Amino acid sequence: MTRIIPITSQEQWHQVRASHIGGSDISSLFDASPYMTRFELWHIKKGTMPEEMAESDRMFWGKMLEAGIAKGLAQQQGWTITPPEGYYVHPKVKGMGCTPDFFIEPIEGFTGRGVLQIKNISYLEWLDSWQDQEPPINYLLQLQHEIACTGCKWGAIGLLVGGNEGYAFPYERHAPTVARIEAAVKEFWLTIDGNAEPKAVSEDYGVISRMYRKSSGATIDLSRDNELPYLCEQALQATKARLAAEHEEKAYKAEIVRKIRDAEVALCNGFRIEYPQFSQSIMETEAHVRNYRKLNIKENANV
Repeated sequence: MTRIIPITSQEQWHQVRASHIGGSDISSLFDASPYMTRFELWHIKKGTMPEEMAESDRMFWGKMLEAGIAKGLAQQQGWTITPPEGYYVHPKVKGMGCTPDFFIEPIEGFTGRGVLQIKNISYLEWLDSWQDQEPPINYLLQLQHEIACTGCKWGAIGLLVGGNEGYAFPYERHAPTVARIEAAVKEFWLTIDGNAEPKAVSEDYGVISRMYRKSSGATIDLSRDNELPYLCEQALQATKARLAAEHEEKAYKAEIVRKIRDAEVALCNGFRIEYPQFSQSIMETEAHVRNYRKLNIKENANV
């Protein structure tokens, strides 16, 4: 049976989250999170890197608007919603829990109450990330994770798009997905206990740089590290390839600009080329206005 931990402060909530994989964490274990890699999540839960607690403006306003969006969707859909009672801990999987945004009281076509996950996105994000008006995989994983932790049979993603369009996406519990989530959480905590650090990916360069932003001034001998020479060689080869690609790109673009000259738009078979002029004021005087142009090549002339 799901255990509910009463939350009395923000500090306590962060402490509870530190020892659990929450709904916003789970997509990292499937390499499906646009916000956090598996490597970063591992170090946060290991305690070797502090979680960034500072909220962005978007996160702040999203949290402030959450209740209003939920209330509006409830009215639109004919739902009765209730707030969570605390932090919900999975009844069988240690270190797995969540804080649902709201619960939806039983409705026709579904068994028992369901969890409600609120999302607030821009219209551009709606067009870019919600293919065929289906939620991105990270949101679907989060919903199934919360369904599993709360013991619910179903849940819904409630969405506000561009500040004026509301949508509801109800889903039943999907047993195979829940099983994969539970297995991934168990495996993750085993890597924590076994100190098995995940491999870093390209997105982790900034993360690791922040972890070691201060120099100790020391010189260390890694001559016995057999992997490091290979990594150095590969990094240098990648740098050379990037510089060569940039050099080649500039040569092609030079020929393109030579052909279109001072035109702003050029059309050719399969491509539309835009080369508009921009002005940038460096100082508050007309003499310090910098004019520049930016080349943009699009496939398909009809775009």
